[in-house]
Amino acid sequence: RRSHPLSMPLMPLLRRLPAAALQLRFLQLPQAAPAVAASARHQRQSLSTSATTGPSAQPTSPAGLQATVDVDSRVLTLHGAAADDQAGVATLNFPLAWLRDNCRCSLCHNSNSDSRQLLMNDFDPTAALTEATVEAGQLQLLWADGHRGCYPLDWLRARHFTEDGQVPPDLRLSKSIPRLWRDWPFRPDFLDGQAVMSDDAALLELLQRLELDGLVLLDNFGTDEDSLSRLCHRVAYPRRTHYGVIFRVESKPGPSNLAYTTGRLGFHTDLPYFEHQPDIQLLHCIRQTRTVPGGENSFADGFSAAELLRDRRPEQFHLLATALTNFRDRNSDDLDKFHLLQRHPVLELGRGGQVRRIHLSNQQRDSVLRLPLGRVQAYYEALKEFNDLLYDPGHSLQLRLKDGQLAVFENGRVLHSRTAYQGERLFMGAYLSWDETLSRRRVLQGL
Repeated sequence: RRSHPLSMPLMPLLRRLPAAALQLRFLQLPQAAPAVAASARHQRQSLSTSATTGPSAQPTSPAGLQATVDVDSRVLTLHGAAADDQAGVATLNFPLAWLRDNCRCSLCHNSNSDSRQLLMNDFDPTAALTEATVEAGQLQLLWADGHRGCYPLDWLRARHFTEDGQVPPDLRLSKSIPRLWRDWPFRPDFLDGQAVMSDDAALLELLQRLELDGLVLLDNFGTDEDSLSRLCHRVAYPRRTHYGVIFRVESKPGPSNLAYTTGRLGFHTDLPYFEHQPDIQLLHCIRQTRTVPGGENSFADGFSAAELLRDRRPEQFHLLATALTNFRDRNSDDLDKFHLLQRHPVLELGRGGQVRRIHLSNQQRDSVLRLPLGRVQAYYEALKEFNDLLYDPGHSLQLRLKDGQLAVFENGRVLHSRTAYQGERLFMGAYLSWDETLSRRRVLQGL
């Protein structure tokens, strides 16, 4: 393909071109001769960034920034030092359809809500481009239908395309990649609970640690039963379930959940019988047994244990990632009767094959197991192997939360358990969603 850099806007030049060439290039009219059309399809049209019109005029962009359009692929390319982004890319590529879809003019984009106003009904993915200029730090485009679009160059640099796809956005916008406990000696220190409630920097530290490690501990949080609700609302909104918004974890007569007994609980995630089990759990110790031992909490990094299972027993890892397990909760509580049922793999994988969520609760795993007869024994052996790995000291820790201490953990990653106890023990519990928690973290970072 040929490229013809110009030092003038495209429209003055087009006025000098034969009508057939103009029609072929931008209007694609059918009356053009096939041979001419074939030749035109193998050309690249150059667009100048200059605002001048004379045949010998020099570009006004200080870096000589130029734009060219490949008619075949419908891609606009910015060339020149001014196009260079922080990664050192000398050329920036943008599909024409994407540019038209993401026009930043006031007709197409609402700056107050940062939302697209252009309706898909009015969008033409084959819209032809007739002029491109760079003025005052913006790429300005004139489309064949007369619409003028504008795009800040800084905004474009963060969104250019490569052969492999669009450049990744600011990595801080996404949830952080987990830091597995087996990769370093994870022994969390306690954050100050009062600071978290009053200082945005302390709250941001809590949220960042939660993304990385899956577990954050707070001290000096007090024993007010309403303080957990205030923390949830400081982050976002607590999630309501059939157990309520803020729920009491204590021994109750006629318990609807084994958590409401004094017995031992194995490692589990909460509420796997939901289609979307809670993302984040908070447990606030109001009163802990003092005169007798028991009531210790344990936490295990399920992602870390799952990766060890992948390394040691890949066939068991694959089975837990593909076989669906039934989880069920059927009972009644103070609120009402309930009957929840859902099927999940124990190890839920993301698009890249990484473990993104764990669903596991031995006490609420249903007796209905929809597996072929020949896979049942292997399933139980894989389940047992994964459970035993959770108790490996490299993936787990045990502590006895005291009055006024709080554990915040990723429910789909960090499994929790409890030893049996005697006497009085009261925890307040709540759930948060990652969507709203990540939103809060981004706002605190000014993103």
